[in-house]
Amino acid sequence: MISLIPVLGSTLGNIFKPLYDLMGTLIAFFYALIPNYAVAIALLTVVVMIVTAPLTVKSTKSMVAMQRVSPEMKKLQQKYKGDRQTLNEEMMKLYKEHGVNPAGGCLPMVAQFPVFIILYGVIKVWQIQSPGVRPAYRATLADPKGTCLHAVCALPRYINTNTKLYRTSFTVPEISPHLG
Repeated sequence: MISLIPVLGSTLGNIFKPLYDLMGTLIAFFYALIPNYAVAIALLTVVVMIVTAPLTVKSTKSMVAMQRVSPEMKKLQQKYKGDRQTLNEEMMKLYKEHGVNPAGGCLPMVAQFPVFIILYGVIKVWQIQSPGVRPAYRATLADPKGTCLHAVCALPRYINTNTKLYRTSFTVPEISPHLG
């Protein structure tokens, strides 16, 4: 019997892979411009916030509109306290009259959720690889098959191996025989 979770996870991973790759490319680009992890992550976050801003604005406008009709909704709830069907019909009329969508405040926020999960997925690899955690080398590396080459391991799936970010963060420097 095939478990549903790995199939679902694989399917969602394939659907969102282009976004992971895009964010990986963007963070590598920002790191190439300014070789500082914090700055690259901050710039990527700013880009994500700019891209998701229209959804945030739409959600905020919808919530404000719902607050505006809230007093009238309370009056309807008092008037039709015992009659749920009439209350629902009157509330639908109220929404239509004022051009308000009760789901308009939360649906744009739900649409943003995968974007922030992807953002976290791209930058989380630096939790283990921060400089100073292991003074002997800057980061540990997994080979392309995912086999860990050291005790603590990271597999940066979304960072292109030809970028400065990858070379700086995810390659183990050669140890000089004199330090050995």
